[in-house]
Amino acid sequence: MVESYEVVAWVIATGVLTILVMFREELKLIPHAGPLKIAFLCMYIGLMLTILEGFTWFGVLNTLEHIFNFASAVAFVFWVYLVTERGANKT
Repeated sequence: MVESYEVVAWVIATGVLTILVMFREELKLIPHAGPLKIAFLCMYIGLMLTILEGFTWFGVLNTLEHIFNFASAVAFVFWVYLVTERGANKT
């Protein structure tokens, strides 16, 4: 069963994704933006899988959802590491 808050979260994330695509040149100004982009895309895929699991293949899609959520967290932590540790060492 699909919950309304899951759809709302996906709609908001779709809006954010649209803005990110529109301003992709400005994203290049963010230091080490690659892992940050990967983190958002993994989170977005996880949100889509959350909705899809309400319709079919609950077990498989639920597992994939958690894998993508974990990958999102790892990518975000890696980005934070790059920005703080490597940035601090360069000064």
